[in-house]
Amino acid sequence: MKKITVLTLIVCVFASCKKDNNTSNNNNSAPRSFTCTINGVAFVADSAWYNNFNAGATNIFAVKGTGASLEYFEINLNAQTATTYAIPANAFTFLNSFAAYVATSGSLSIGTYDMTNRKISGTFTNVTAGAFTISGGTFTNLPYK
Repeated sequence: MKKITVLTLIVCVFASCKKDNNTSNNNNSAPRSFTCTINGVAFVADSAWYNNFNAGATNIFAVKGTGASLEYFEINLNAQTATTYAIPANAFTFLNSFAAYVATSGSLSIGTYDMTNRKISGTFTNVTAGAFTISGGTFTNLPYK
């Protein structure tokens, strides 16, 4: 009888566990996303976040795919504030499984830089990186990592 009770308890514990597949931020109050169009093709990141590796700077990362289909953004801004940043004065790099393409023009605007809840949101447009034209960029509620 004890074995059945223990087994039932274990099954109930595992059955009550649920994997969270949404893309919510750390406090689950709003969805997060990073999207844009690259040479006319939609890019929707599998994962995106920001951090501050260097004092006074902001680093944004977005990743889609793996292996040969990997696409990746690394954006390095020279401040930690909601403002518009010029490219290339701030580094904006698009990488895929073949090479890294450093942007030579464009702009990025951070509309929300929430230091209290540790999330940022913004847009970017008219980015030229090698043979790639990147437009309609939006990132929303990216968490600090």
